[in-house]
Amino acid sequence: MDEVPSQSSCPPGSRVQGPLRWILATQVLLVILVATFAFRPSRPMTQPVWEYKIEQIADSGFTDRVNVLGQKGWEVISASRTESPDVGYEVIFKRPATIR
Repeated sequence: MDEVPSQSSCPPGSRVQGPLRWILATQVLLVILVATFAFRPSRPMTQPVWEYKIEQIADSGFTDRVNVLGQKGWEVISASRTESPDVGYEVIFKRPATIR
């Protein structure tokens, strides 16, 4: 039968023991903590505040009106056909509340 070598028969330096083990563990933990805070955003992430607009737009002017509002920062979030012959679509827009 082969005997398992005892720890004393292992070559020196092949295993980290005692206080050195805790020093290395502490250094690894410190590196992880520094990396965590170094790559954090500088300001807190907050939900944007939106303002909304609902418009009724005729078929003939739909594209032009949507483009004009898009240049002013408005984004279409919904467009529904209406039953009215004068109004083709009811459109809901949103934009960040800070844009004026």
